[in-house]
Amino acid sequence: MHFFKSHLVVLLVVLVGTYKCFCRPQNDDKLVKYTSEQDENGYNFNYYIDTGISRNEVAEFKTVGDSKVLAVSGFYEYPGQANDRNTYKVTYAADENGYRAVVQFGQVPQQIPTAVLSSLAGGGLG
Repeated sequence: MHFFKSHLVVLLVVLVGTYKCFCRPQNDDKLVKYTSEQDENGYNFNYYIDTGISRNEVAEFKTVGDSKVLAVSGFYEYPGQANDRNTYKVTYAADENGYRAVVQFGQVPQQIPTAVLSSLAGGGLG
């Protein structure tokens, strides 16, 4: 079983690395923020694109028994289409226990009109 889990972790790391390579801004998307660091203990990176897409990932080697395992965790999120006001977020982890992901989505709050804000602040109804 340990043999299977260690190979599964390696496969997931390769898949996550491949995904990282292909998750680049498309067409006219503007990269607002990007950081990346790597050393002998692991790596981390994050980026934010002006369309609302973002990603953050951290990986660290840890000792499990007499083996070193790369434990990866992070998230990515993106807005829905123009007619879909949801924001989607996937939080994930991969380690000796396998791959685990949680998907969340919810409505993006609508902008409150200035007149309504003024009336709530006491300056608009009278």
